[in-house]
Amino acid sequence: MDAIDFEILKILNKDSRRSFLTIGKELGISGTAVRKKVEKMMDEGVIITFEVGFDSSLLQLSTCIADIRLKGNFKTGEIIAELKKIPTILFVICAVGNIFTLMFYYHDSRELEKIIERIHLINNVSNVETDIPRSHHFADVKLSPLDWKIIHSLNHDARKKNHQIARELEVSPKTIKRRLNRLIKDRIIYFTIDVDLSRAKNYIMYVLAVELETGVEKETVYARIKNEFSHIWATAGPVQPSIAFFMYADGLSEIGDVLEEVKRIPGVKKADVFLYTSWHRFTEWYDKNIEKMARICPL
Repeated sequence: MDAIDFEILKILNKDSRRSFLTIGKELGISGTAVRKKVEKMMDEGVIITFEVGFDSSLLQLSTCIADIRLKGNFKTGEIIAELKKIPTILFVICAVGNIFTLMFYYHDSRELEKIIERIHLINNVSNVETDIPRSHHFADVKLSPLDWKIIHSLNHDARKKNHQIARELEVSPKTIKRRLNRLIKDRIIYFTIDVDLSRAKNYIMYVLAVELETGVEKETVYARIKNEFSHIWATAGPVQPSIAFFMYADGLSEIGDVLEEVKRIPGVKKADVFLYTSWHRFTEWYDKNIEKMARICPL
């Protein structure tokens, strides 16, 4: 991979339906060159799928992020197999230093407690720290039957053309375009990519976790870090006192330099880096819920 590959990933992470032609114009290369790079990243397993995303509250669910600390000798595959038994876990990121980060859905506080308890009971788990991201609270939004069928059609295939969706759902392309525009304008859905950057060659992949001082304006620090460091391909935040930046580096010395510079930014209480080794995504439960919504909402 090279710097342009990461620029393409940044753009697709924000809007995976962007045309290769417009991406190429933005980056100063041809649309054909963008297509070839995307296809190469897909062949190498860096880009897994093109996704349609939405707030979990549309499914009457909340989201939890958990950091798991492991102890003793363990096999990563065995831990992943145990976590996979918890159906609402969507993904697990494994990092150097016996740290796993995962995201899961839950219906209420009782189910949240049960899931955390199940994680604690897995062999070699020594500690579990949780964070509840801010929801956009779309629980009261009622999507039309067609909306759910469009989302179902785009699940894991977000670059599908409007005319293809229209043919599949037996409506006009204009209807699909109109419904998609409304969903996007109202920020109900967004388009992104599912990636496994542990497969990226020539770069070290890591997460920069930044904890802020109490009372600090999160947006200010968030914007400064994004502006000052170019090797950021995705972010998570700022929704909590901690902000996560998914980054890449040419070497360990670069990571050390970034860490020291971030620590000197006013308002930063603590900063850590985690080198991640693998990414595991479990979509069966998620897919079934989308399929259920599409099936129970007849046109």
